[in-house]
Amino acid sequence: MSVFDLYDDIKLKIGPVSTKHLDEIFGKFVLQDEELCETLTYDFEMLMETMNFYDAEDVPQPIMTPGVISAKWEADLTDIGPAKAAMELSKLVRSN
Repeated sequence: MSVFDLYDDIKLKIGPVSTKHLDEIFGKFVLQDEELCETLTYDFEMLMETMNFYDAEDVPQPIMTPGVISAKWEADLTDIGPAKAAMELSKLVRSN
C-alpha cells in the first residue's frame, strides 16, 4: 500500500472533522520529499508483527500543573507488559 493510499484510507475512517489536521501533517510530510513519498509503501503485515500496544493508564505521565497546555515526554516502557489489543487494531485497519 502506498503512503498516498494509506492517507486516503485514514481520511475515510476519521471523517471530515479530523481531516484538516491530517491534511496539515501529511502536507508537511509530502513537502519534505515528495519523490520519497511516491516510493514508500506501508506494510500492514509488518505492523501486526512488530507493533506493541500499551494501556494508556499504565504509561508513566508527568505531573501537569495548571496552565500547561502542551507537553511532550518520553516514557520507559521496559517494565510494562504490552496489552492484547492487536486483534482490535487488525479489525480497524483492514475494514472499509
